[in-house]
Amino acid sequence: MPDVLIRDVAKEALEELRAQAKRNGRSLQSELKTIIEAEAYAHRNRLEFARRAAAWRETNGPQKTDSTDLIREDRDTDYGREW
Repeated sequence: MPDVLIRDVAKEALEELRAQAKRNGRSLQSELKTIIEAEAYAHRNRLEFARRAAAWRETNGPQKTDSTDLIREDRDTDYGREW
């Protein structure tokens, strides 16, 4: 697996990352690896979701329902009535 070197990380950020790693029971290296991988996959998942949502919108388009029709239908049936 390739290595990554990150230089000039702010001292405060590094301290927070060390504390976060300790809270999670991991080494700093393991915590950083987890953060980087999670962000990479999250970005990919967000792009895939956006692609699928756009495709759905193209095929289905916005659907509007007149609430008046729904209320009338509900009144004409036994839905919501207490017996």
